[in-house]
Amino acid sequence: MNAVDHLNPAETLVLGWEEWLSLPGLGLAALKAKIDTGARTSALHAFDIETFGPIERSMVRFSVHPVRARDDVVVHCAARVVDRREVASSNGERELRYVIATPVRIGGREWPIEITLTDRSAMSYRMLLGRSAIRADIVVDPTASFRQPRLSYRSYRGAGRGRQPSRPLTIAIVGDGSEQPSDRTIAREAMRRGHRIEHLDYRVAVPHFASGEALLEIESRTSGHFDAVIARVGRAAGRRGVGVVRQLELMGAFAPNPADALARCSDPLTLTQHLYRQGVPVAPFVGCTPGAATTPRLDGLFILLIAGRMMAALPSNPKSHGCGSTTREHPPGSIEAEVALAQRAARALGLAIAGVHVVSSAHGPLIAAVSTRPPLARFERATGVRATPALLALIEDRVRRPQFEITPPPTISAT
Repeated sequence: MNAVDHLNPAETLVLGWEEWLSLPGLGLAALKAKIDTGARTSALHAFDIETFGPIERSMVRFSVHPVRARDDVVVHCAARVVDRREVASSNGERELRYVIATPVRIGGREWPIEITLTDRSAMSYRMLLGRSAIRADIVVDPTASFRQPRLSYRSYRGAGRGRQPSRPLTIAIVGDGSEQPSDRTIAREAMRRGHRIEHLDYRVAVPHFASGEALLEIESRTSGHFDAVIARVGRAAGRRGVGVVRQLELMGAFAPNPADALARCSDPLTLTQHLYRQGVPVAPFVGCTPGAATTPRLDGLFILLIAGRMMAALPSNPKSHGCGSTTREHPPGSIEAEVALAQRAARALGLAIAGVHVVSSAHGPLIAAVSTRPPLARFERATGVRATPALLALIEDRVRRPQFEITPPPTISAT
């Protein structure tokens, strides 16, 4: 007989290393959980994670597959966000997770715990109960399984597969206050899809921190929560514009072109260094390689990419970084090499939205310039391509599916 069997059951709750539990506040009536005293934080398998509500009372929606290997069983949940916390997973990788507070019920007892939300689809258990959730009157018997009564999955009957109900998103367009044609095109399409748009001028936005929380103050007003941020900042924005985008990311917004990617494109030399390091062939940039002897021919293409997909290609004018006025569209099949190179460049820089200027040389196509704010309105007028809806669709999908990421290369400091 184990030593834990001599404990008074009226005073002590004995758990095995795996147990049945429920989370009644989330509508999860039965979960198999691993009791892991080696992990500090509890974790629940979740997907389709999205925040909503004002920043001071931020909420999170998410979905759960409560039964392992049964992706057809889905429960949709919502809870208040109490924290965002960096957690080390079992393989050593660090992940920034939303933290919620909710009651847990095991063996007839119920008490509040904190849980982080993460993708545990590859794990054997839908939930992990960490030591911070184990109270003083609980004992874990590592030699036993399921010391508490079994729970039934029957309550999940009818919990069919499906996405969460869609909701309007709050999207920030960060620029210099001039609201270019592409900015207005994005705003119109977003509002047509039911989203709320706010134009933020990075010149008057002030990032700051209060009580450990990242905040953004705009003309003495603290900004609310944004689901996504579209950066329409050029090189003139410098560190200030990049810093505002990064602050919004710290506040929980998804950025198709994140601040780190914008920093990699902050000047021609830094951009060239990153592409060179990733093995992407580049043309000499103004101010980087003096002299015209090695300069390739100036004809080329301006290629619009969204999430790695080519939307359109136009003849380019390198003097305006690929924003020429010509409107002839190239057949996709005739520019495979140029498109493939542009996709390599955008992937290397970590950009989901890019206008890539590709020029010809005796050694093949070269990257001559990369725009982090391509003229979507001009591409749409010239070719009829629906670039802006593709951008909004990317944001909608990514906000609801945060496991998808564009992985950037290692950072090189700007010189």
